Amino acid sequence: MKYAFSIFYTFVFFTFTTAQNTENYSIHFDFDSYELSAEAEQSLKEIQNNLEQSFQYTLEIIGHTDQDGDFEYNNNLAAQRAQQVFNFYIENGMNQKQISYLSKGEYDLLFNQNDNISKSKNRRVEIIAKMYEIESVDEMMALLSPESSEQEFLVPISREQKIEGKEGTIVEIPENAFVFEDGSSPKGPVIVSLTEAFDYNAFMNHDLSCRSNDRLLESGGMIKLTARSEGRTLKMKEGKEIALTFPESELKEGMELFYGEVEAEGVANWEATGEPIGKAKVEIDDEILAIIDLKSLLVNLETPKKPVFDVPSFPLKPITPQKPHKPYKPIEPLKENINVNFSLKQKLFLSKKEKDEILESKFQKKYEKYLIDLEKYESKLSRFYELSEAFSDKKIKSKIAIKEWEDKMEELRFQVGHYYLKLEVYRNEKMIFDAQKYLQKNVNEEDKYRVLHNYSELLNRKDLAYDLSIARTYKRKLFTSKDYFIENYKRNTIRRNGSVKIIDEALEVRIDRTNKIFKGPESMLAEATFKLNKNKSIQDLGKYATSISSLGWINCDRFKNVDETDKRELALKADKDTKFYLAFQDINSMLTPFRIDNEISFSGIPTGERVTLVGIQLKENKPYIFYKEMQIVGNEKLIPSFQETTFDELSAVFASL
Repeated sequence: MKYAFSIFYTFVFFTFTTAQNTENYSIHFDFDSYELSAEAEQSLKEIQNNLEQSFQYTLEIIGHTDQDGDFEYNNNLAAQRAQQVFNFYIENGMNQKQISYLSKGEYDLLFNQNDNISKSKNRRVEIIAKMYEIESVDEMMALLSPESSEQEFLVPISREQKIEGKEGTIVEIPENAFVFEDGSSPKGPVIVSLTEAFDYNAFMNHDLSCRSNDRLLESGGMIKLTARSEGRTLKMKEGKEIALTFPESELKEGMELFYGEVEAEGVANWEATGEPIGKAKVEIDDEILAIIDLKSLLVNLETPKKPVFDVPSFPLKPITPQKPHKPYKPIEPLKENINVNFSLKQKLFLSKKEKDEILESKFQKKYEKYLIDLEKYESKLSRFYELSEAFSDKKIKSKIAIKEWEDKMEELRFQVGHYYLKLEVYRNEKMIFDAQKYLQKNVNEEDKYRVLHNYSELLNRKDLAYDLSIARTYKRKLFTSKDYFIENYKRNTIRRNGSVKIIDEALEVRIDRTNKIFKGPESMLAEATFKLNKNKSIQDLGKYATSISSLGWINCDRFKNVDETDKRELALKADKDTKFYLAFQDINSMLTPFRIDNEISFSGIPTGERVTLVGIQLKENKPYIFYKEMQIVGNEKLIPSFQETTFDELSAVFASL
């Protein structure tokens, strides 16, 4: 099939809106200091209290100085002031992912005057706080699962078209596939809307329940497909079908096509079509199968252990002493240089004596000021000589302190780099460990290419989460750029004078082993792929494929057969502004409850199933959660106890489902 037109454009929008409120704050510092005063700390605590009242926030911290001192010194001092505020907030429990800081030195003065009051106001840290508020649980759920928001594609009418969603759904649309409700054809381009729901976050966002009438379903993915043109809704033209490929790698038998029955609050039920959904077909001949030796890829691995991060506390850079400036000696005024601007009237009517008296009076005032300035100059000059003597000593001590600091920083950089390398090896070992379990389970499968393809993808997963929060904190403090970090410190060796010293022999062995395992399936997969029929689509291997003749919500599911005697009910009470979801731990299935006023219930749950019950509330712009893992052994009645939480904690809970 040829696709003569490419997609003209794609854009994504979110179905929720959030209110944003921006507040600017400032705290001030003493001359040549980055220490927080008691008053400044109190102000920072008040700002934190205000932020914690909002649902979500971001914080930008900007350090400033006055105009005294040179540029480099002021830039470093402003950075230390900003960092001091940043450290204060981290130490008081705020999330560092929501905070950034930078230095503007002396380049953004509030006041350009050179007096002490203006300078004191310039010695500051600005704090720009952006606070976000939401109005409903639906907005909160959409914020937690933005990847499942609606996507729109502009497609031509008279050409076959292939589009792909963010989550990997492939939609193949034939030419002239749509008509209006009255049977007439659109004349302009068609906007096709695609919503993808393949995980529990997306299920919750769209209130999708895996239920067909009173039977439980195990889902292989749900999508919503609609079309419109000229501002009017379109439907499928009779006799036309859209081909769908679902992005599912672990294929299961018995999958069927379901259409969603939609009511005002969303999908009320899934109606079975009886049409089976099978794998995308790709013919693989004996020559290719002979290349694939899955058993040769099996290795014995111990469960990987996460490395421990034990880098000591981060030292602040010593401040470079500021060289004292020699004062300017005042210039003695001369009478002949005194200029008096007489008015025309004075020039005409004043005598020479009177003019000389005015000149003498002005000269005396300037001379008196000169004597005062001369006395101040003598005092400043004496102070200058004292500071100059002290400066030489301070400069020597400062160089020693900075050299010690740089040596310590070099040591810390190496430790952080080495830890990052150990963490990367751990991540690779974890991916290999998980992929090997899949390989051991499927080594005797007939569809060897699919197993090899899935195994290779598991070895290159991008979604494996591992904790970098502590290391990232140190990395931000220790490294000025990503390239500098990678080129110099993400290593397991010390290179000096042309020689190389390996500092961790065991880690070096692990790196070699993981590299060999990662490369294992590559040549095998490359050779097998090369020999496949060029007209077949490799990306469709290991995915569900079907075709649809109606638009709306579409489900790739299979029935979970449960005897009537094994069905149980879970009941609880909750107000109307609360949402509950029941996620199954051993199958990809989720239920939304039946509700009558404040009485809600989940029915048809198989006995023995392990489930996670999640409840979400929003009160005064603060999220609350009820979370309970349990095994269903009989009919249950619960009284949920909600706990106040944060957006980040809520995200972590959803990610763990």
